[in-house]
Amino acid sequence: MRFAHRNMFVLGICVLFLVVGVSGLIGVSRAGDTPLRVKPTDSGGSGGGGNPIGDPSTMESVLINVAKPYGPVVDSIQSSGGTVTRQYKNFNGIAARIPRTAIQGLSQFTPPGSVTKDLSFPLPSPIDEHALRTSSMVPESDVLRIESEAVESIAAADFQEFAATHPDAYLVNNTTTGVNTLHADGFSGQGVVVAVIDSGIRPGYPHLSLDGSVIGCEDFIGDVNGCSNAANDGHGTFVAGMISANVIFQFNTASTFFRATNAYLPAAIVPPNRIPMIGSAPLSSIYALRVCNGPCFTSAILAAIDRAIDLRDMYEAGTPGGVNIQVANMSLGGTTLFAGHDIFAAAADALTDHDIVLATSSGNAGPSGLTSGSPASAFSAISVGAASIAAYERIVRDLQFGFGIGALYRPTTHVQTASFSSRGPFADGRQAPLVTANGDFDYGQGFGTAGQVGFAGGTSFSSPTVAGIAAVLRQAFPTATARQIINAIVSSANAGLLGDGSGPQDMGSGFVNAAAARALLATGTVPDALPVPTPPVKSVKNNVESIAGLPVFNGSVQQSVGPLKPGQRGEIIYEVTPNTAQVVVTLSNFSASLPPAQQNALFGDDIFLTIHRAKTSRQPGTTGYFVRTFTEGGQFVLNNPEFGLIRVTLNGDWTNAGDVSADVSIVAAVDPTPQLTDQGKIHQGDVLTRNVTIPVGASVAEFRALWREGYSHYPSNDVDMVLVDPDGLINTAGATLSDPERVVLANPKPGVWQVLLFGFEVHSIDDKYELRVSVDGNVIH
Repeated sequence: MRFAHRNMFVLGICVLFLVVGVSGLIGVSRAGDTPLRVKPTDSGGSGGGGNPIGDPSTMESVLINVAKPYGPVVDSIQSSGGTVTRQYKNFNGIAARIPRTAIQGLSQFTPPGSVTKDLSFPLPSPIDEHALRTSSMVPESDVLRIESEAVESIAAADFQEFAATHPDAYLVNNTTTGVNTLHADGFSGQGVVVAVIDSGIRPGYPHLSLDGSVIGCEDFIGDVNGCSNAANDGHGTFVAGMISANVIFQFNTASTFFRATNAYLPAAIVPPNRIPMIGSAPLSSIYALRVCNGPCFTSAILAAIDRAIDLRDMYEAGTPGGVNIQVANMSLGGTTLFAGHDIFAAAADALTDHDIVLATSSGNAGPSGLTSGSPASAFSAISVGAASIAAYERIVRDLQFGFGIGALYRPTTHVQTASFSSRGPFADGRQAPLVTANGDFDYGQGFGTAGQVGFAGGTSFSSPTVAGIAAVLRQAFPTATARQIINAIVSSANAGLLGDGSGPQDMGSGFVNAAAARALLATGTVPDALPVPTPPVKSVKNNVESIAGLPVFNGSVQQSVGPLKPGQRGEIIYEVTPNTAQVVVTLSNFSASLPPAQQNALFGDDIFLTIHRAKTSRQPGTTGYFVRTFTEGGQFVLNNPEFGLIRVTLNGDWTNAGDVSADVSIVAAVDPTPQLTDQGKIHQGDVLTRNVTIPVGASVAEFRALWREGYSHYPSNDVDMVLVDPDGLINTAGATLSDPERVVLANPKPGVWQVLLFGFEVHSIDDKYELRVSVDGNVIH
């Protein structure tokens, strides 16, 4: 029997966490990467009423990318009534609270685009937005007991023997990475400290506690929890375990989990009923730096990076309290308007400058291209995408829907790029990600109770796998520099492992291969300088075409896409010009290579269609997308699209049994003579005010602000549109990362409205803006 409505059964592209343990419950929660730069969500629909958030001249938390010495900027901040909250030591930057009206005054000390908001952003919600069709209960007896394979009292040689005699124990999490060969030779990360910049640690989880993996934990939030607390979010604990987990669990052989593992990964079981949980550097040490407590704070993340560098420098200088941090992991990130050059990327590059290898998640904003962000865009970070291995998904689907369902759900066995994994290129044309590791249904602990094991998905968990491999390589080659380790990991990745037709903008150089990286380092020929990228130009279109080598289309487009393997991506990058009123995308002539009886037995074979806005970076959640749907055809109308490069992406559904194809047509309608309320130039820090009168009886008012150097340009400018109604209530629905900003209000209050345009992050000398306010379809002049 086929399921009539796919979303009632499938999780979609969303990341997942399942627990199997003493509570008896399998629960579902989001466990992916945290979006770093979040403004209010896009307001393409109705904007709603105003919120009494105070006068726009009140205080704003900002980050200022300014060179040392900081004295003149600090004096300016203080003289304007502001407060400096942090001054960063190892890279350029200040965090401060200043009046919004003082931003323009900083321009005499800083270049354009140097002042950005110090934004907080939430860790992923523990409840996924797609309801699962069923849930299952796991009896308390499913986990019998826990035993460690390498506690402090067990010598490293004992773990070496285990790795040599049980190579298949690595099939869960570390299959295909080749890291077991290093462990078998005695390189398991001993003596290497990995900084985990995340949500802190939940103590008492045996995958970390039994061998004392966590040697330090510092808090940068300042709340009551502190760095190590059971109340902390489990994200950081799960991430740390992907690096340093070192424990064996025994399971009831009648449990669904054990039976599924025995069916899909039988060699992973150490007889009679033991399933190891082994990180990629199981004998490494973790130094946790807590920057999230629900929300994550940009300035706190920067402070943690600064501290990690200080600890390493203190160690090198022989100063008491120093820590030999050689690797760092950041499974977080978000939007950037200046890929590789924002303050977050600069801080990430500072780690490498101090001989610390940084692995960071590419993001969960896929499958469309141009969806990776910062700090993945840092020139020296190893940005890591997520692969999806069939056996892991089959195990999880058995847990969700019943034993035996997994093989029906995922009928093919080839490795794919996970559909949620962010893709490249960056707006400057550089490749993203650099490498890939498994990030779909990883086995670990942290989100459930200390007696539960589980599976989590997202590039949050592919990144620490690579961080652990870096730690093992640093142990094996103690004289190799951070840049040599980075170069070895990237250049030795296995480009042939993924079987879904993935290319460089999906998987980077390929699936990470620890054994090949080791062999390369052993030659002594790995360079101690990172590759120099091709210089970009201001046009994102030119960067995508000339540097990334991808075609960009415009006008009327007719293309056949396919055949697409299960999980394979086909993409049309389409240029939307200014004053485009509508884009219509039509998907037709769907065909499948297999007859219905041989397709996916649960819901057939189809296409996963996404249409991404012109934003050229990862966005929080799904706000970057116009369309996300499983389909065999249809027409999709995009009204008032952002101008720049939208991406029409067709994926062979990762659960398909065979190949699929379809035809795509794209047409655009342009307003040849747009009417405007106002136009002019805006600079960094400008606050421009325009008054408009809304008449009595108005049904709908539309406010639209556009500027020319938005997502079609590198770097992109950001202008905020804030509305103040006749009663002084403020509406910030136009203070997003969209261009144009658009707010639609039903039954707006009559009277004089203020439209405030903030030149908040303007990288050019100035930018041309256009403001259009219409009431019931008539433009106010």
